Amino acid sequence: MKAKLQRVLAGFLSVAVLIPILSTSAQAAAPVVTTDEAVYVNLDYYGKTQNVEIVKGCNLNGNNQFTDYGSYSNVINMSTDAKPTLSGDSVSWNLPKDATGRFYYQCTPKNGAVGMPWNFDVSYKLNGVPTDAKKLAGVSGMVEIDVKAIPNKSAADYYKNNFLLQVGTLVKMKDTLSVEAPGAQLQSLGDYKAVLFAGLPGEETNFTIRIGTNSFETTGVFMLMVPGTLDQLKDIKDLKEDKDTF
Repeated sequence: MKAKLQRVLAGFLSVAVLIPILSTSAQAAAPVVTTDEAVYVNLDYYGKTQNVEIVKGCNLNGNNQFTDYGSYSNVINMSTDAKPTLSGDSVSWNLPKDATGRFYYQCTPKNGAVGMPWNFDVSYKLNGVPTDAKKLAGVSGMVEIDVKAIPNKSAADYYKNNFLLQVGTLVKMKDTLSVEAPGAQLQSLGDYKAVLFAGLPGEETNFTIRIGTNSFETTGVFMLMVPGTLDQLKDIKDLKEDKDTF
């Protein structure tokens, strides 16, 4: 816990990048580079963002030169020794001619360039008393973790309207006496119990986890923000309206 507590919260946002539409003329267009990406956000004990990194995976499709657009302060090649060229809001790659398959690189966005669909406010209690997170390692008693998810009004509309939220943790059952998480799904995974909550797009909500323990230890709390599938997106609006009506 002592070492892991410094990483008590970790969230990631997964964003799909659409493949460009190819020409419909009689002559087929050349294959283009297609990209998918995941945004990894490290938070402090209380939910405040510490750093953001984007990892991009590219199918080169026979191309060794391409340009990506985004506001980055730093870019790291994770696959080869090739160096990126940063210019304004773009990064260009000139890869070896024999480069094939998947190509990965990591981008550090400039401050404010990435806005998560939710902001988080995390608080802790020990036996019902508000407690500093740093003092919880190895304690005995009832530890309560409260995660408040607050919709980010400045996030892009697509994120606010289409991203689903999952919040969870893994609790090691050794020295654990009880696990309570109202509204969550609980699942045993070997020596651990998984706790998983879910939230709808644009929904403000609280998730509470209570752990009775002889020696508190945690793997941390994770937040997953992912776009709904096409079938799910058709139902999201109706689900939100039904919940409000109820």
